[in-house]
Amino acid sequence: MNNSIIAVDILPDNDGKLIMYGAPNKDTFHVVSGKLRIVLSKSIKIKQIIMKLKGKSEYSDWENQYSCINVLKLDQTLVERVTIPCGVSDLDFEFSVPGNIPQTYVTSFGLIRYKLVALVQPASLLAKYSRVERGIHFARHYLPCRRELLPAPPTKVYRGQRKEILKYELDIPTVICVNEKSLLIRVRLNPLCDQGRVKKISFDLIQSEKYRIQPTSQDLAEFSIDSTQLLGNVQLSGSSSTKRKRSHPIKSTILNIPHDDDTWNNPLIYNLPFSQYKHNNNRNSSNSNLANLNRKNHLKSTIKSPLMKVRHKLKLVINFENESEKRLELGFPVIVTTIPEEGDYLLYNGNNYAGLPSYDDALLDDPTTVDYSANNVYSRPHTPSSLINSESEIYSDPPSRNQSRSNTRPSTPINYSEDLRPTTSTTPTTKEKSTFLCPSTWTFITTQ
Repeated sequence: MNNSIIAVDILPDNDGKLIMYGAPNKDTFHVVSGKLRIVLSKSIKIKQIIMKLKGKSEYSDWENQYSCINVLKLDQTLVERVTIPCGVSDLDFEFSVPGNIPQTYVTSFGLIRYKLVALVQPASLLAKYSRVERGIHFARHYLPCRRELLPAPPTKVYRGQRKEILKYELDIPTVICVNEKSLLIRVRLNPLCDQGRVKKISFDLIQSEKYRIQPTSQDLAEFSIDSTQLLGNVQLSGSSSTKRKRSHPIKSTILNIPHDDDTWNNPLIYNLPFSQYKHNNNRNSSNSNLANLNRKNHLKSTIKSPLMKVRHKLKLVINFENESEKRLELGFPVIVTTIPEEGDYLLYNGNNYAGLPSYDDALLDDPTTVDYSANNVYSRPHTPSSLINSESEIYSDPPSRNQSRSNTRPSTPINYSEDLRPTTSTTPTTKEKSTFLCPSTWTFITTQ
């Protein structure tokens, strides 16, 4: 560092946090801004000062496979050929970040991280340039708060049937939190014949992880990444570009269906408790083994990036009383998300702080509208209407049976500046039966 330069500090706004809400959307943009503070003992001529915003995704495993790619690379020249006076000088910077950028993420095999880099280059050829780095955190939340605090938690109704055997309707959450302790679903069953009488239903949550050595051409186009941004790629001979599959089965939750009740006109409400880790009842197990087991089964948030993807699916298996009738397997996509911390609810606008509307404010006839269009505001963009419909799939077994589904509840994003009182009741009008289950656990299948 030059003798005249006492200190160079990067001071990002919002304490170095970028909070994004809703599904990734490349048509929206977020702002990363702040100040570069330079402290000089005497005035100095500067050739140029450059600020850079870098995002890097890395993947590595025990097979010595390694890959590294830049998911974000922006730079801005703050000043050129100027003289900076003695004392403290602040230079503003601002970057526009595309809305589909993946959030900061860390797993056992890969990570995504972001940082700000400042380069101060004096005009003198003999003077050394100064380089300073500051890590920043990108967060993405599909929910603004816990599900139980929302006026209308996001759910979706699936309808289908096995021809002339069984008709079913399932109301399932589309977004859950990583720290949630239960999952509430509604089940309606209508056997069309004696052969369609259901004996039991088992539930599993499947977490799929996929890691790549090289991003696909679709990912390069989606994230606007040039092929030259692939920084490193070490691959063993004969190994594939995608990691092999690994499975960690955990005992599923099994529900016995009552035979004498009308489960179509009187839907069954199941509050499925779960634990994020598989508990081992063997007291002789060592702490290290338990730690390794817990690490494998940890529930992660949903993410899509060029080198790693983490997705979730709720799997249902319907078994019939007639053993000759083949079981029915269904799969429904679920988004697992983090929620904002207490300090992240605030939106910054100059010297004024405006919090997100409260629950009471959201129900007012004339609620206060927060202006999200002001400059230098860390806020969430409008959540796209296709929050969860893009990956809605139902997997049915056997394929020869006909099934159908329909979405009776549109996936409309929550607008916090409108009256959110429901116009129609979201609860079933008919008598419902509630069943509370003993604690159960997830099933994770890791695809890499």
